[in-house]
Amino acid sequence: MVTWFNGTQRLEATNSTEVEENGIGTASSRLEVAVTRGDLGASFICRASSPALKEPLEVKTAVVVNVRPLGMDLSGVVNHVVQGSKVILQCQVQGARPAANITWFNGTEPISIGNEVNVLNRELAESIDGTYRTESSLIFEATHYQNGKKFSCHAENIVTLQKSIRPMKKSIILDVYYPPIVSYPVGNITVNETLDIHLICEYIANPAQLETVKW
Repeated sequence: MVTWFNGTQRLEATNSTEVEENGIGTASSRLEVAVTRGDLGASFICRASSPALKEPLEVKTAVVVNVRPLGMDLSGVVNHVVQGSKVILQCQVQGARPAANITWFNGTEPISIGNEVNVLNRELAESIDGTYRTESSLIFEATHYQNGKKFSCHAENIVTLQKSIRPMKKSIILDVYYPPIVSYPVGNITVNETLDIHLICEYIANPAQLETVKW
């Protein structure tokens, strides 16, 4: 008799036996299971018992299950940042096997690593089931150009790629405080006496409210 187990849980299998004329028999057992995340770290046991055996014979097979990322966290900015300050955005992805790859985006464009932008990545074994936690930090100096921009981290691994599953992602919109940037007409103005002139001084700033405006 051949039986299958996943841990202590008995599984249904298809068994067949052939007995030759000399009384010698051969048997086979076929097990088909749909593997899920619950089978992470599992071992399937094939156990054969016979009146000729004092103890059943066992063969154990460990199954390495690849799974997509399970969770994601994005942190690093509370309320706002100030122009010229260092910004560190941290993205953590949990529960993936193999470890997830993290890509950073500014809007819809992937962020390129350069002199002004740095990315630090590391992979950490998370638990006894063999899944991984991936951590990635995006480091850059805040400028007024980044105010209102959406920064996001995308995570995927071989499972999401092979099954055409959209990457897991989270986003944050930067609120960058910066001083007024003033624009005004360039050049001289010629006007006759007694006539009024209108001069316009425009600015952009965050926050938009100014304490004073002086000419």
